[in-house]
Amino acid sequence: MKREIKCQGWNGTKLCEVRQIHFDADLKTLFWFPRKGYPNKFYQDCEEYPLRWFTGLHDKNGKDVYEGDKLLFRSEEDESLDRILVVKWDNLLCGWSLYDDVSDEEAFEPFSDVIGEYFEVIGNIYENPELLK
Repeated sequence: MKREIKCQGWNGTKLCEVRQIHFDADLKTLFWFPRKGYPNKFYQDCEEYPLRWFTGLHDKNGKDVYEGDKLLFRSEEDESLDRILVVKWDNLLCGWSLYDDVSDEEAFEPFSDVIGEYFEVIGNIYENPELLK
């Protein structure tokens, strides 16, 4: 089984592909990503500008699913079950789980078996604040 490892960094304005991750002497995580017109590396402190990791899964449209993505769940039987869920890492389960956007309660764990069939990425917690609660 091949696992694709990739992540994106939030620079305060947009999500950018992270090409390398470096650790400085104080073990603060720094990352860089290419910027058009800038040949040099661009470093950011991950405490200030977080990374979001690819889950290795895809939604029903084939779109990559990342930590912090907002997923729309639509029930084929009952519209009252439709809701927006957020992808989060669960330390207790050591895996990805889906949390209800409003209550922040865990809704699906683990969700890898159902995501490609029932869920659609509609945004993320960084670029789409209007989708928040």
